[in-house]
Order: sequence, then structure tokens, then C-alpha cells
Amino acid sequence: MLELLKVIFPYLIVLYLLDCISYLNKHQFIIGTLIGRRFNLKKNGIHLVGLLPNSQMYLAQNLPAVFTTDGMYYVPFGALNGIGIYRPGDFSFLPYKESGRLEIDEKSLKFNDDIIIKGPSNLYLRKLLGFLRRLASAKPRDRDSIIGNFVSKSYDVDEVKKIRKAGAARLLYLHLATYILFTLVFILTPLTIYSDLYLYINIYILVGYILIVYLFVLFYVGWLNKKLFDPDRGIRRLNFFSLILSPVNSIHASAYITKNLYHAFGLAALAAVFVSKNSFKELARKELFSIKKLQTAESPAGWKEYLEKKEAHLLKTMTAAAVTLDEILAPPEKRDEGAGKYCPICLTEYTRGPSICSDCETDLEDFEK
Repeated sequence: MLELLKVIFPYLIVLYLLDCISYLNKHQFIIGTLIGRRFNLKKNGIHLVGLLPNSQMYLAQNLPAVFTTDGMYYVPFGALNGIGIYRPGDFSFLPYKESGRLEIDEKSLKFNDDIIIKGPSNLYLRKLLGFLRRLASAKPRDRDSIIGNFVSKSYDVDEVKKIRKAGAARLLYLHLATYILFTLVFILTPLTIYSDLYLYINIYILVGYILIVYLFVLFYVGWLNKKLFDPDRGIRRLNFFSLILSPVNSIHASAYITKNLYHAFGLAALAAVFVSKNSFKELARKELFSIKKLQTAESPAGWKEYLEKKEAHLLKTMTAAAVTLDEILAPPEKRDEGAGKYCPICLTEYTRGPSICSDCETDLEDFEK
């Protein structure tokens, strides 16, 4: 047993670190903690998250989409950019009556076998598809109120806080159990097998303790899943199987169970509760100007009503986050004294030349008005 543990222990460390790595597509985000303390916003790319057992991870998406009474306008997955700023001409249209032909393949939403949207999770896409099919079955005169409720819920900061409070005490016990498992696997085990401590600690008893705590974590996760989620919002079986197959993955049980906890909410609502005020201001400013950029004379019919709803709820979210509109619209602190203009979206400074941002294609603002 001792020699076997010496052989497999390095692989356990590698598996644990691999389980800390997450990849995000464009417009997908993680609000999470590395060591269980302050939450940070991670954008598309490869990230290291959840290094310690009490670390948490919430998946979110800021989908460039407009919902009208006739159908959904969306930017196809292949046309997404890293800036997040789009013009009306970048959007494709999907009538609600065609939603019956949509299908979910893992984290992709397909139409005629072509990927049109990639979500951060299967649950996010199930929610979106259910929303689209509900609109398809509703009478046209009722769709506006359904869309209004959908937008309202996605920006509901109070509900985010309510869910956070409800889960805090229950997650505390899970954190405690996973820390015990972490200590047994990554502290006590190497001390025992790589030193003379094995003369005083029975290896079989140590492995037995690891198995007991591991089984407790599995059963507690199953119970917690039922308490925190309604039947349609539970963690996927594939994720639960990954906990069953590896005690190393079960150390990250809190991240597995919380990552889809807020899948029904928009990124702005989560950022208002979890991330720093400066990070929220950056996100809110970009979302506000993105909405403004889509409110043009060339916008298709029905866009105006949806974008007005979205802007109104974003302003409410800013109020809940104690951020004023003046703070969002205020010029950034000038880094180059020679700069005369800046982009209100990406805050790039310009000393001379263009009147439009080369990245965001947005009119530049003067530092001095």
C-alpha cells in the first residue's frame, strides 16, 4: 500500500490542478475566488480558479441578443468578437416558430446542426430554449409581458442576494468537509508516505478516513443539490459522476454545485453583488453603451421596446450597487497628458486623428467639455 501511494500521489496533484483550470468562450464569464476570499471577474480564455476547497465559481453569460415579439435576434457564435460591441447588421434572426428545430448538444445550441450559441453550461441553454419555446407557444399579444418578466428576473439583484444568503450556512458544512478531505489527501498523506510518519500512522486507517469523508461529501452534495435547486436546476449527472469517480474532484465539490446556482441571472446582477465596485462600473458602462449603440434608426422593428426595458433594469441594478449614472459617464483619469479624447466604452485615449474608436466604432468623447 505504501509503495502504491507513492506512485499515484503525484498524479493526484496533477488531477487536482487540472480540475482548477476552466476555459471560457467569448461572452462567457466566471465570477469566482481563487482561495475562497474576494470574488474576481474572469473573461474568455483559460483561467485558474478554485484552488482551495472553499473557493466558489459562478458561471454567467452576456449574450448579445434582442428579443422581440416576432423572434430572437442574436450574433452567431462564429461572428462573436472579443470587444463585445456590435451593430444591428451583425445580428441574425430566428423566428420563435422555428424554436422547435433547436436542439442542445452539451453546451451548444444548434439550429439545423449548426452551432448558433455556445453557453457556459447546459443549464443556461436549457433555460434559454425553454424561454424561446414558451414565446413560440404564447399569443403575440402576450409575448411582450413574457419578455419583460424574463429581463426583470435576469437583473434581479435582490433575488441573487436571497439565494446567496440561503446557501451560505449549508455551504459552510460542505467547505468544512472538503477541507478535512483536502488535509487528509494533500497534507497528511504525503507526510505519512514520504517520511517516517508511516511507522506511527496506519496507512489503511488513513485511507479509510479518506473514504469516509469522501462518501460524506458525496451524500451531502446530493442533499444540498435538492435544497438549493428546483428539480430542473440541479447539477448535471455528468458533473456528479465526476465527483463519484474521483476523490480529488470531490474536494472541489462546492465549486461544482455553485457554478450553476445563478444561471438564471444576467452578468450585471451577479457583478453587482459579488465583484468590486470598479469592476462593476466597467461592466455596467460597457453594457450601457452597447445598448445605446443598438438604439439606432437602422434597428429592426421591436428593438426599441426591448432595449428600453434592458436599459431601465440596468439603471436599477446600478442603483442597487450604489453606482450613479454620473460615475458611469464620467471621463476616466487621464494617463496621457497629451490625450484630448477617449472612447466611452473601452476608455482608450486618443491624442489626435480619428473621431471614432478604431475598436468599438463609437464616437469619441472629449476629456474637457
